[in-house]
Amino acid sequence: MTTPHEAEASIVRKAMDAFKASNGLPMKMRIKSGLLMARRAARKIRAESGYVEQKQTEHNGTAADGARAAIKRAVTKNGLNPGAPRPREVVRQLNEFAMSEDVVFITGVPRSGTTRFYDVVTQAPEFHRARGSYIETHVLGKIGQFHDYRNVKPMYRFLGTPGLKENGLDTAIASLKHMVGIKKQQYYVRAFFYWTKRYAQMSRIVEKTPLHCRSMDYLKFCLPRAKFFFMYRHPLNVYASMRRRLKKEIELGRDPAGWQWMQKDAEQFAIFYGDIVTDALTYADLMPGDVFLLNYERFTDDPAATVKDAFDFIGVRFDPNYLEPAHEPGNPVDGLLYQPIKNYERPWQEHVTREEADEVQERLGEETLARLGLERI
Repeated sequence: MTTPHEAEASIVRKAMDAFKASNGLPMKMRIKSGLLMARRAARKIRAESGYVEQKQTEHNGTAADGARAAIKRAVTKNGLNPGAPRPREVVRQLNEFAMSEDVVFITGVPRSGTTRFYDVVTQAPEFHRARGSYIETHVLGKIGQFHDYRNVKPMYRFLGTPGLKENGLDTAIASLKHMVGIKKQQYYVRAFFYWTKRYAQMSRIVEKTPLHCRSMDYLKFCLPRAKFFFMYRHPLNVYASMRRRLKKEIELGRDPAGWQWMQKDAEQFAIFYGDIVTDALTYADLMPGDVFLLNYERFTDDPAATVKDAFDFIGVRFDPNYLEPAHEPGNPVDGLLYQPIKNYERPWQEHVTREEADEVQERLGEETLARLGLERI
């Protein structure tokens, strides 16, 4: 004699078999096929079992509910919710977003003031957010993990998701899963910023990851209306700042292995700096009107005029109050992030020798420095 538990398992199994076998049909028809099979199985079991009518009704009803739940789980897991947008609809939404959204990217040479400038920009009402964090996302470097975004902390924190187990972004990712290669990554990037705008409730998106300066062309491919800031600083001041930061990290007892990118000799640093600015200058030439070169020394010497020019570039009204620190001190390494903007530059000679300075500047060449409006020291 079939027990209620066995009957329920049998009905659910037959419903799922029918659901899977109807792959290729419209989703509503697949669900209907699965539930129809569940009802047929229930009738067969009712005819063969010796239960009284009340017990038959109870266990068949439970089994039918179980079949519906199993099909719903399968549908949701694969992003195929019949009430959710179809893949074609998702692509259309993301294309409309990409062609209309003026995303702002703050990039630059590391240790060149991008964080402080980011703090200023995010005080404008256009860039306020209700959820999430203003942090570096490294979205391009982690786009291959986008399907698992909940476990990629920078991306997840920037998104500002409301904490739902399943949400619209999951459906969008599932809808794009059949795309391949660069096209799939393009739509992943669009989906990331589309859903950031919705979850964080931002009027306009601004994102800061300094080394995105090396991928401006790809970001422009994903978001054709994007605007870019590229911040730079005299190479000797950058080199000294890197060494100063590394020294503080070690003094705080932090593992220097996590800061290997700062541990460079003069030749390595010149290559590092030179490659970054060469890419940025190339993009500035290729995308006139979309890349704003922002010099750190000018930013700290005359912040009001510099920031006003930067805001004009992205079409945002400038308020001098934006220059005031927006956050309470929290980083023991970079205390200047919480101070008024002015030139706190310390002599590079504290951390860079004369020989190293000459080698760095020689390797970079006067032409590169001149294109940045800098002079050899």
